[in-house]
Amino acid sequence: FIKRRFNVEIKEDMIIPTYGSKEAIFHFPLSFINISKEKRGVAFFSPAYPIYERGALFSQAKVFKIVLKEENSFKPSFNSDIFYLDSLKHSKYEKIDISEKELLKQIKILWINYPHNPTGANIDKNEIEKLYELALKYDFILASDECYSEIYLGKEKPISLLEVAQKENFKNAVVFNSLSKRSGFTGIRSGFVAGDKDIINFYLKWRSSFGVAPQDFVQKASILAWEDEDHVEKRRTIFRQKYNLFKQFFEKYNIPYFKSEYTFYVWIKMNKNYLNTLIENGIILQPGEFMGEGGEGYARLALVPSLKECKEAISLWESLIKKGVLE
Repeated sequence: FIKRRFNVEIKEDMIIPTYGSKEAIFHFPLSFINISKEKRGVAFFSPAYPIYERGALFSQAKVFKIVLKEENSFKPSFNSDIFYLDSLKHSKYEKIDISEKELLKQIKILWINYPHNPTGANIDKNEIEKLYELALKYDFILASDECYSEIYLGKEKPISLLEVAQKENFKNAVVFNSLSKRSGFTGIRSGFVAGDKDIINFYLKWRSSFGVAPQDFVQKASILAWEDEDHVEKRRTIFRQKYNLFKQFFEKYNIPYFKSEYTFYVWIKMNKNYLNTLIENGIILQPGEFMGEGGEGYARLALVPSLKECKEAISLWESLIKKGVLE
C-alpha cells in the first residue's frame, strides 16, 4: 500500500502492524518520554483527536496545545495561543507566551494530523517539509497521524510525511495509519506505524509488553483490505454525495462551515443554544470544545449515517429553521 499510494519503499524493520492506530498513538509517548530529562514535551495542534493528549498525560510529559485558527485555514502555526501543562507537577493548563524556538527545544514529540480531525483541513507538501525541517533541526520526533489520508472528495490526494522524509532516510519521522477510516474497519482494529528505523525498533521492544499484536485472522483480512482500492473509491463516492447534500443545505441557509474536501467531517460555526436544540431534536453533532482548545463555537458533523438518514436529518434541520426555534 505505501509503495503503491506514496511511491515510498519501506523495509520490514521500518514498520509495525498495530491493533488499530488508537492504541499505538496512545502508547507511543510512553515509550519515548523520559521524565528525568528536560526534553520531555509532547506538542500537538488543537482542536485535536483526544488520544494525543491522553497519551502525553499518561507518559507524564510536558504537554503543549497549539491552537489552530480558522483565519489560517486550520493549518499549523506556532504563532498562536499555546496552552501548557507539566503533568508531573500540575493538573490545570495555563496559557503561556513562548517563542517557537523555546517550544521546539523542549519537545520530544510533535503530533500532526492532516487531513485533520475535526476540521477537515489539509496541508501541502511544502508545509509538511517545513515541519520536517524543524524536526531535524531541533531533534524531535515528527509523528504524523494519517488515518484520513484516503478520505479525499476532490482530485487532490493528501501527501504523506513518508514522501518528504525519505530523502533523509526517514530520520525523526513516523507515520500512523489504519483501516478504520480507509475501509470502514472500525472495531476490527488494524493499522500500522512506519518510518525511522531506530524509532521503530525501539518502539517494538516496548510493544511486546503492551500485548496488542493483531490477531492472525485480522492480519489476513487486513492484507486484502490494504491491497484493494475499489471499496475505498466506493466509500469516497458515498461520502462525496453526503457532503454535497449538506453543502447545498448550508449554503441555502447561510450556515457557516469550513469548506474542505478531506475527511468525512464538516466543521460548522455554531453557538451552544443552536447545537443543543439540534441534539434535543435528534440531530447529533459533537460539540467542538470536546476536541479541546480552539473548538469552542464550533460543532463537528460526521457523515457516517446512510445517505437516506442524512437526507432525513437535513429535512428535520430545515423544519426547525422554518419553525424559528434555532437561534
